[in-house]
Amino acid sequence: MKNKLYEDESQMQTIDYIYEEFRKEFDLILNKCQAFDHCTYIIDYYYNFKTGLKEQINKLDPNTRLSKQLRQLDDTSEKSLEIINMLNEYEEYRFPSKVQLIKTFKSFAPKAPQKKKTVKLCESLMIEENQAIAQNNLRNSQLQVIQEENLIEDEVIPNQFEQEVVESEIHLKNNFHQNKMNNNPEQEEINQLEIRMEHAKGLYQEALLDEAFEITQDIFLKLNNKQVQWFKEKGYQEFYEDLQEKKLILTQNLNELESGGWRIEKQSQNLIIKYKLFEEEQTVTVYLDSVFEANITKLMALINEIDLYHNYVPFCQRSSMNKQLTKTCKICDIVVYFPFISDRRAVFVGEGIDRLMINGTIVFVCKSIDHNIDYQQKHDIHFETNKKLVSLIINYYIFELTPINDNKCRVRAITNSNPQVKYLPNWLIGYLAKKMAHELFERMERITKNFEKSPWFEKYNENIEFYKWIDQKVQKYFELRQK
Repeated sequence: MKNKLYEDESQMQTIDYIYEEFRKEFDLILNKCQAFDHCTYIIDYYYNFKTGLKEQINKLDPNTRLSKQLRQLDDTSEKSLEIINMLNEYEEYRFPSKVQLIKTFKSFAPKAPQKKKTVKLCESLMIEENQAIAQNNLRNSQLQVIQEENLIEDEVIPNQFEQEVVESEIHLKNNFHQNKMNNNPEQEEINQLEIRMEHAKGLYQEALLDEAFEITQDIFLKLNNKQVQWFKEKGYQEFYEDLQEKKLILTQNLNELESGGWRIEKQSQNLIIKYKLFEEEQTVTVYLDSVFEANITKLMALINEIDLYHNYVPFCQRSSMNKQLTKTCKICDIVVYFPFISDRRAVFVGEGIDRLMINGTIVFVCKSIDHNIDYQQKHDIHFETNKKLVSLIINYYIFELTPINDNKCRVRAITNSNPQVKYLPNWLIGYLAKKMAHELFERMERITKNFEKSPWFEKYNENIEFYKWIDQKVQKYFELRQK
């Protein structure tokens, strides 16, 4: 009997602990809202909280006390005035000119048209649209170079593409309101969710990871118990988890670009090289920041054409594309020669992400997968093993390209690799990494200046449809920036 009481008491303590942890997390978010922290800082905390809460609720029997407590907390987290204001602020930050239209959907029931209010609303929208701006902050390290092209910090860039995404979402919500009148509202709601999910998949195929993830996460966080099962059966759960992982890797890489603690190796008007040594892990992080007198598409060809890496990447002896997963995602296999040690091999996934309409950049993110058996099996990736080659682990590797004009582009790159060498001193590892950064910049500059005479020009023409697709995106961005 005593054991039973102890078990019951222990179970109650566990229930209280789980609820209190979620409650504390929500209170922390509310405190951040009340402290007027910026929405972009709070939003990740909020989404992580909602995702964890949703996953916990889905695991529980709906009739349990903990399930009821968590569902009540979930409801509170959506109706809280502080949260609503924060989400509205975030919507305005993401979609500055058309977001006001979404706010007009106060309920599912359609309202009778009112002439005077409509006129006032239109006038208000016109004023707000004229005042809306999308920040495109230029980093201080290249400000002088960029100012030569009369690009002003905090430039106004009307976000037409984001606007189209919002209008598409509004159209879907309009259909949803109308379908609520049908005989089977539950099925109609699922139909609308499916349309939105397929729309998100289409965005991802266009390399728009951020937009696809935002829509998918919004859907996932609002699923009820019946819809959760449908979400899994349709394969959307796996798609959402893939996007979630990619978004996390992207965020971690971008955060590292903005991190501190660097040692300056070189700093000039057109080139900055910095590095960090991590003695315990025996790794080094190298940062490169430069402006190239070259078209962004040509620079992208250097990064995209894996088979030609050995022609310009320092120490690279052999390079090949193992498999192409999507239009902008590839599995790469390279062999690298280092002085004093045996050759290294890196097998990694590289993916391009279009963030032009978010902050005016195109990003390439890379990460090793040769030790990730689950990833290899999931994507049916096979490569021959060679015991003579030691694995070079790429912890992260990111290229961020910012087009300035048709013939000028800023490039920021950062890499952290572990060559798995235990007997070489850190200063030598650091020296090799810095030498690699110097040579990489010099070779990229030399190739882009003589692009038509380089091996990349032939590859560029072979894949001209892909590069035209990229160029259209960039030209659209330039057109919107000039308005």
